[in-house]
Amino acid sequence: MTDDTPVILPQPSAEFLAARRKRITADAELREVEAEAQSTADLFAIVQAAAGDLARFDALPCRGLVANLPNCSDAYATTCAERERPSCPRRIAAFDAEQARAALRQRMAAAGVPEDAQDAIAALFPTEATQAVDAFFADPDQRILVLSGGMGLGKSVAAANAIHRFGGGRYATAAKLCDFGDDGKAARAAAEKTRLLVIDDLGSEYSGDKGWTISIFDALLCLRHSRKLRTIITTNLGRMDFVKRYGGEVDQAGKVKSRGRIADRIVGNGRFVTLVGKSLRDRRGK
Repeated sequence: MTDDTPVILPQPSAEFLAARRKRITADAELREVEAEAQSTADLFAIVQAAAGDLARFDALPCRGLVANLPNCSDAYATTCAERERPSCPRRIAAFDAEQARAALRQRMAAAGVPEDAQDAIAALFPTEATQAVDAFFADPDQRILVLSGGMGLGKSVAAANAIHRFGGGRYATAAKLCDFGDDGKAARAAAEKTRLLVIDDLGSEYSGDKGWTISIFDALLCLRHSRKLRTIITTNLGRMDFVKRYGGEVDQAGKVKSRGRIADRIVGNGRFVTLVGKSLRDRRGK
């Protein structure tokens, strides 16, 4: 017999195969029973743990619910044995609030709102500026709102917050909209079609070529009016200075001889609100 001669092994008997099959089946059934028993034990342990959590939380002022947090005082929270658990309603509420702040920052950044305005929006309180924005949104016929006043009166923050309230929009400085380069072109293209446009600090842009500035804003406001889109403008200019800077005429007595196209459009389709009072920046810092 050579090395290439196949080796013929004896064939297992039918009885051996039947016994082997029975043993394999029995082992599989045993493992299935054991797994089911373990699953039942695990489920029972989970139910017992949940029942324990419910019993503990039921004895607390919050009863384990975020909706009941007003019942949980700060003094009680400092001594609560559950305050470090992930299921603590205070921890859940804090996490949700942080997620909401992060989402708001992301939306505001995408709209072009600067970081300092984003920070102020997070701590926003009612001001004369926010009330003017509320009145603007309450009147569906108004298309333009001008917030005029000195520094620190909350104009820019109220306008930026309007983007959040309105569900989207674009924020751009007047200087960027008047830029001759690619950034200015991109800003103007976005400003033409956004649902809500905030033009911040109108009057601070370069005015060497006054005709260019007026033509930019006149064309932009005209186009947005034709599309029935809303615009909020902030400025440090008073009413008379605004008229003079953007194409109007004021006589020596301080009376308006002609408003110019931009001021006419504001008068016809919006409001010019002059804010007064002390700076709010000290109040935010407290």
